[in-house]
Amino acid sequence: KDANGNSFATRLSNIFVIGNGNKPWISLP
Repeated sequence: KDANGNSFATRLSNIFVIGNGNKPWISLP
């Protein structure tokens, strides 16, 4: 099962989308 990998990818994607959509959640260059 790839639950961990899937969860990680989804979380990263969500954070990226949220940061690039609403506000800068994470400080990336």
